[in-house]
Amino acid sequence: MAIDRSMPVLLNLNRNGGSWRENGVTYERVVERVRPEIEGGCPELWEYLKPQLEAGRHKGFFATSAS
Repeated sequence: MAIDRSMPVLLNLNRNGGSWRENGVTYERVVERVRPEIEGGCPELWEYLKPQLEAGRHKGFFATSAS
């Protein structure tokens, strides 16, 4: 489950926000959706992704508010 949840995150990070930007998805929504499974299944993977998501937030990869 952790790997399944991480793949879209990695793809969107690689695409500078990709579908998150296109669909107005917020940082909070992504973290709420993926954190429980990734952190619970592979804490090391969550520790790797967490700073990348935060960096993406600062780069504008996410919507600022829900659409």
